Amino acid sequence: MLAMLMSLSIVLVQQASSQPENIRVLSYSWYVDNLGLFDVVGEVQNVGPNQIESVTLGGTVYTTDGVAQMLSPPTLVYVNCLIPQQKASFFMSFPSQNSATSDLSWLSIGVDRVDFSVLRANVTTNYLYPYVIVQSSSGTADGEGVYWVSGTVQNVGNQTATNIRVIGTFYNASGTVVAVGYTDYLTPASLNPSSVASFKVGAFDQNETEVPLI
Repeated sequence: MLAMLMSLSIVLVQQASSQPENIRVLSYSWYVDNLGLFDVVGEVQNVGPNQIESVTLGGTVYTTDGVAQMLSPPTLVYVNCLIPQQKASFFMSFPSQNSATSDLSWLSIGVDRVDFSVLRANVTTNYLYPYVIVQSSSGTADGEGVYWVSGTVQNVGNQTATNIRVIGTFYNASGTVVAVGYTDYLTPASLNPSSVASFKVGAFDQNETEVPLI
């Protein structure tokens, strides 16, 4: 199960005010990666009437005793501009130095929740070229257990698209985000109308050492 969004060339015009109340976190999950970092992956949606860019989130992890254990650094979502109702994924890592303790021993108490704040959500008239679509895709796990999705995108519009990336949002059977990933810029660097490019995107951090029951 995979949702993909395209980071494409934009038309730059003036920026307006910030509307963080129009960004909603739809789902998230956490895990401890093989470096011992507490990571959160999730998805936001623009629920307002305006196009929004540069969405930046902050996060605070609480244990079941109500204590705030960790603060995240500012985290950008994976799409520069969001039109109304569009969704975008994010990856939020909590460095150990931001914790009240020097390790993750507080995990034994139990994670209650992660509270999110929208630090930035600027109203804009910028937009992403919307006519590059995922034409085909298929997924498979490699020998190390990493899940990869390969496929093609096509420019179905009448303009040339540049700076194309594919962003993968991976869900479990309940629709909760459990992993994210993105490609480098695809080749060719410019995709003419009707042209096709290949991509391969994998889920980040498959070497998870601890995960919640979700």
